[in-house]
Amino acid sequence: MSRHELPQEEGAFLLYLAERSISQGSSSLSKSLAAYQLAHDALTPDTQRFATELIRTRKRKESETRRQPAVASLEEINKVIELAKNADPKTERDVLITLLSWTALLRASEVSELKWTDLIFSWPGGRSEPKDRTFSQTTTMDRS
Repeated sequence: MSRHELPQEEGAFLLYLAERSISQGSSSLSKSLAAYQLAHDALTPDTQRFATELIRTRKRKESETRRQPAVASLEEINKVIELAKNADPKTERDVLITLLSWTALLRASEVSELKWTDLIFSWPGGRSEPKDRTFSQTTTMDRS
């Protein structure tokens, strides 16, 4: 049997699939199963059940080991805000982007696509403009 050939007998195919499940992902296993089914018309119910369960088990294992995204803490965000005090305009812009991303739970790709028209401004006291437009006078956030 060459490297890309699937075994001809169902028993040998199940062993092949089980062996591949150690090093291959569920998507690759599903493709192998689909190719085998295409070449052999149908599988016996027991073989189909075993192969499907093997793929489900691999998928479950993948989801358990998937790394969760890192989340910034309030302390880290407050440190970023401190950087903006008495800083240049580019630093203020970067801090604003960070705060917007953190408070609105946006991904970096989503923040990069924002336009001014996407933002809705609401200032304390119902004003349409802030009292003072300088960001550097902002104090640390209290996110409760």
